[in-house]
Amino acid sequence: RHSALRFEQLKEMYDCGIKMYGYFKEKQVIAFISLEYQTDALKIKDIVVLPEYQASGIGTKLLNFAKEQARENNKLKIILGMIYANKKLKIWYEKNGFKIKEIITYPSTGKVAKMEYRIK
Repeated sequence: RHSALRFEQLKEMYDCGIKMYGYFKEKQVIAFISLEYQTDALKIKDIVVLPEYQASGIGTKLLNFAKEQARENNKLKIILGMIYANKKLKIWYEKNGFKIKEIITYPSTGKVAKMEYRIK
């Protein structure tokens, strides 16, 4: 069993107004995205695809869903933070139109790339 996010974490996110969306296959959640609707931005808090379904286009579908949500809610941009050392993920986000705006070093996680996608 995979447990990228524990129930307590999900409940806390829900209680803070974070919207969560699942991607299902035969009644099983195989991917997940959580979004925080800010004043002028849509923040991707988490995007998770089970390992056996990665590289199948599901993550891109979730990103496109976030882009639709941003447009429908009149947001100027989508923002997210990702572990900078994850080069494969960084390339994937860039391929999907995201650009690094800054890199911040945190004691607990190391370098985090703050990325942004401008809504056209």
